[in-house]
Amino acid sequence: MNKRGYITAEFYRVFGNRYWYTCVLTVWGLFVLSTYIGDDRQNLTALESLDNSLYGMTGLLCLMICSFSYAGSLSEDIENRYLIAECMRGNVRNFTRARALLIFLSALLTMITGTVCYALFVAWRSGGWYSQNSSSYLLLKEMGGWYTGILEKYPIIYFVIAGCLYGLLAGLLALLSALFSLFVSNKLLTASVPFLSMYLLLNLSVVSDLWNGWLNVWNVFQPFYNVTGSDTGDFLYAVLFSVIAGYLLYCCIFWRTKWRIIHG
Repeated sequence: MNKRGYITAEFYRVFGNRYWYTCVLTVWGLFVLSTYIGDDRQNLTALESLDNSLYGMTGLLCLMICSFSYAGSLSEDIENRYLIAECMRGNVRNFTRARALLIFLSALLTMITGTVCYALFVAWRSGGWYSQNSSSYLLLKEMGGWYTGILEKYPIIYFVIAGCLYGLLAGLLALLSALFSLFVSNKLLTASVPFLSMYLLLNLSVVSDLWNGWLNVWNVFQPFYNVTGSDTGDFLYAVLFSVIAGYLLYCCIFWRTKWRIIHG
């Protein structure tokens, strides 16, 4: 099987079962449960809600849920003795390349879809897309980039971009979880890797500026902070950061998968 065949098979495996859709619904549900929307909070906006929801426990749980749909697939294939058969249909490199790509994409699309659905829900149920008096909007406007213009003219596109930034982080953590699953077969520990990793990174950012913010992943992957000084630079830096980190994680997954095939 060539690379395209592997990618097609992985695509149908991810989006052809209920687990991905369940993860999207769970992310949306976590966002909704984190924000009380009642008669006394009719002015709560989608921008403010998303900004508040991604801090603390809700954000960590959402990052963990994004990896549920596919990050554990490698350990499941090893447990069910499918791994060697899948690699024999082509080669190990094409297999791991396609698997890593779909693990990343499944987490990315889970976060994007959950974020957009949550923004639509809050905008419909509460105070609209944004308020010019909210601290989140004022912080965004103070940076003076194109995020504010998109939010004002095409708010749904803004939330797609915001979900994409958070989703890039979720994708990297899903790859890290997949790599961990090749060393430890405990599914509970594998599932908790994104949560624990992000918790440690957030605590590290408190005691260290992480190269003036350039390595602070929480700042890199959200629109409310300028790392490079411009919105375009920030977005491209987040993509570049994801490509480099994702490639390194893919290389580790490839070599560990190859080792598991040889040594069992």
